[in-house]
Amino acid sequence: LSMNSDNKWVQARSALDQTEAALASQINFGLSTYANDSNDCASTNRVAMGKHMAGTISGSLRNVGPSGNTPTSWALRDVRTRGWTSATNDPRDAVRPKAVVLITDGRTTTCNGQGHGAAVSEVTALLNAGIRTYAVGFGRGADPGQLNDLARSGGTGQYLRADNTAQ
Repeated sequence: LSMNSDNKWVQARSALDQTEAALASQINFGLSTYANDSNDCASTNRVAMGKHMAGTISGSLRNVGPSGNTPTSWALRDVRTRGWTSATNDPRDAVRPKAVVLITDGRTTTCNGQGHGAAVSEVTALLNAGIRTYAVGFGRGADPGQLNDLARSGGTGQYLRADNTAQ
């Protein structure tokens, strides 16, 4: 299954919009997505970490759609190694709690030899840096075993299941 099926992409964007509207004045947030090219392993930083007005996330996703692959280890590595969890304009950034929320509708795709084991290693490295990872499985194609591995290694216990916008 892909985010293209069952209107999941529209539902996921709507859920992000609702979350952003509810929390924009309270938290720093950022957004990265898997590459648009299904042959690319790298992710794209769409919204830099920081304070943003409601609508920033939805605006950044306006011309983005699912490509079919889920190179989770690469996405997590990019978040960890490129400083995407830091708000450079926030003088209190170093003392603020940080978290990664990974939303996926599928299984980790192996890309350049990096698969699920590498994704687990990345969330472990994030946790060792004080950054928890919440794994959210969106829709029927999500792999509960892989997502629970990521949640446990990321310090959050078990994955969260979301089958629609309300969840």
